[in-house]
Amino acid sequence: MNLFGFEIKVVFLISDGDILAFSWHYTEDKTRRHMKKIIDFHGLEGEISRDPELEEWLERRVREVVIEGKRFTLPDFEYRNRRVYKEIMDIPRGSKEETFGDRRIEMLFGYLK
Repeated sequence: MNLFGFEIKVVFLISDGDILAFSWHYTEDKTRRHMKKIIDFHGLEGEISRDPELEEWLERRVREVVIEGKRFTLPDFEYRNRRVYKEIMDIPRGSKEETFGDRRIEMLFGYLK
């Protein structure tokens, strides 16, 4: 799949016709290893597959979010840390958020003063 000029490999986790997860990377091996981590972390079950039609769907969705600024929606099922993903999605686009790394640096400089 070519996404914004980058050639990536994409796999989808499908269950009962629904996309439960997707994973992408520059190599097939890393893509599949990442999908395995997603499956293990969230306790998901399904079939891992590659599908050109789903790749087209994913490309459209990514373009809608990245280029057009549409909001991404979470799938309608429970999985580990769904609440965290919901909170992340509620952060306004383009806002300056402080990260853990930012706070550690501020604390370090505070100690050095």
